[in-house]
Amino acid sequence: MYEHFPGYVLPSEVFKGQLIFGNAATGKHEWAGILFGLALFDRALDADEVAAHQSLWVKGAGSALSNEEGLLALYDFDEGEGQQVTDKSPNKHHLVIPGTYAVVENTMLEFPGIRLPLTVSKITDIILNIIGFVPFGIIAFQYRRSVSSYSPFAVALSVTFLGALLSLIIELGQIWLPTRSSSAADLILNTAGTICGVLVAMRIPMGSNVKTAER
Repeated sequence: MYEHFPGYVLPSEVFKGQLIFGNAATGKHEWAGILFGLALFDRALDADEVAAHQSLWVKGAGSALSNEEGLLALYDFDEGEGQQVTDKSPNKHHLVIPGTYAVVENTMLEFPGIRLPLTVSKITDIILNIIGFVPFGIIAFQYRRSVSSYSPFAVALSVTFLGALLSLIIELGQIWLPTRSSSAADLILNTAGTICGVLVAMRIPMGSNVKTAER
């Protein structure tokens, strides 16, 4: 498969800075596939050229593109080791691979929205984000109710706020973790889980509040 974007030309400023493969700059939207190589040109390629190049990459002959007109950089990633990717074009724009991956753009409380179809993993993630905070809602409500003179409704509001605050702290902490994402959706689901826990706790009878006088 190949795609053709007529008239699309990379501006010169994109060749300054970092080049990221297989992931988004936020580090949260990984790409799964086979990367045969990369060739950058200062001109738009037509559909026939794209098809011919794709055929070369699949055959493992991407280095044959080194004499193509307008070639800016050519990487076939055949080094096998090390921290440098060699540019096979005459320009020799070699790439240096950092020893430690770091997220380039930290995204705070991203809201991905609902993407259909819902896969089993997505549904599982939604359920776990809700269930994970149900115990907190139950325990926190029971404790707050036992030590507070406020009404059950006021206690429920305070516990819901605490659950949302705890989730917010967790999500903000995940901004700096490459394998995790700071998600507003998770914040909402965690808060919903807290509310579910509170509703369950409200139906659990408290210890008897009636004090019997001892004679």
